[in-house]
Amino acid sequence: MSTDAFNAVPRPRVEGRSKDELAAIAYDALAGIEFIEMNDGHRLGFHVYRYLQGELASLADAIYEAKARTATGPLELERIIAERLAAAGTR
Repeated sequence: MSTDAFNAVPRPRVEGRSKDELAAIAYDALAGIEFIEMNDGHRLGFHVYRYLQGELASLADAIYEAKARTATGPLELERIIAERLAAAGTR
């Protein structure tokens, strides 16, 4: 296996947007969701950003890896975030 495969930059899910724009979209998608602690929301926002960057395979993976504590279940959380990301033009 060549080292190029390890050094390849992941292809973003959203083309033509800066990293700052993607970060804003990721964190805006979480607006109004109540988290147990502020850091739970920050962690999830970061993982949603990683998803938009193409570093995570799915939104479900982002939610799982973030381990964010909220009263909303993971499937409902995924649905809400996916709808908001779609409304922001990420799909």
